Amino acid sequence: MARDRLSAQDNAVRLPADEERRIVHQSLTDHYRQTLDEPIPALGNQSPRMSAKTIKGREKVIAWLKMLENRSAHQGQDDPMGSYDFTWIWQELGLGDQRR
Repeated sequence: MARDRLSAQDNAVRLPADEERRIVHQSLTDHYRQTLDEPIPALGNQSPRMSAKTIKGREKVIAWLKMLENRSAHQGQDDPMGSYDFTWIWQELGLGDQRR
């Protein structure tokens, strides 16, 4: 059974790498754009946009963004999720100068 599953995966039609990356990156952008206005447990159930308005909130948002970036980076640059650029989120939240 496992051999059948592997065989089916080998025969699956794959998108070109650049098209797959474009689709994954657009999906992530759409997801994170919505997430900026939703409550996040790690931010005390406040949205990233609201949290970024206070000193303590900014610290939490920075830690949250670093966690997202680190998780993504662990996928590797060859993986579309690993090559996602979070720069726009930092800038959107007014934290671009805090990114290190």
